[in-house]
Amino acid sequence: MDGAPTEGGAEMNEGSGLRRPACEDLVHLQACPLLYLPICGSDGNTYANECQLCVEKMKTRQDIRILKHGECQDT
Repeated sequence: MDGAPTEGGAEMNEGSGLRRPACEDLVHLQACPLLYLPICGSDGNTYANECQLCVEKMKTRQDIRILKHGECQDT
């Protein structure tokens, strides 16, 4: 397979360990699925799934990346 390794559709960024979410396919999507597959965003927020992270990323125009799969831990 060519390109960066992927996990769950997300592109791996080897330098920082953060993964770029696969939002390109969601541009014309009207609603996100109601699946609870939590991911922790680089902004410190837990999103219900990658689609929810993409929606927030498009709304805020911030470069939110996937920090890890699972909920963010309060520190």
